[in-house]
Amino acid sequence: MLFYSLLKFVFTVTLRLFFRRFQVHGLEKLRKTKGPLILAVNHPNTFMDPLIVATLMPQRVAFIANGGIFNRLTRPIFKYFHVIPVYRKKDSSDVPLSPAELNKMTFQRCYDYLKAKGTILIFPEGTSEIERRLRELKTGTARIALGAEYENDFQLGLQILPIGHWS
Repeated sequence: MLFYSLLKFVFTVTLRLFFRRFQVHGLEKLRKTKGPLILAVNHPNTFMDPLIVATLMPQRVAFIANGGIFNRLTRPIFKYFHVIPVYRKKDSSDVPLSPAELNKMTFQRCYDYLKAKGTILIFPEGTSEIERRLRELKTGTARIALGAEYENDFQLGLQILPIGHWS
């Protein structure tokens, strides 16, 4: 956790230098919200979006990411930073399981994380495009939320916080 906190501090300072004008509306509401929580964010910039949102949150954030970036070298690093892979049909994996089997494990990891009052950041559009418009939302956010509540007899108290983000 110490390394995560140190890196979060470094990214916070770096992002403030990189983005000279940085506006956040509703920050007090964002910082008051605790887990179990799903942050549902639009996705105009592949690398910066998760960093920007995570640096605004006081608690540690888990990330849902494209399973295609996971391999035997990156997997331990991503696991430390609570990056959870999701596999689309077109994504490849170095694990000899089908995308459906891999995603079953992904959903279970999300359920467990939320049960422990964690915060998960997901991009419901399922893709990153540098354009100023919202794209069609995928079903993953709802599936994770309903599955986590179902596993906890609908007593989890899960919140979904939509966040509009433009860079």
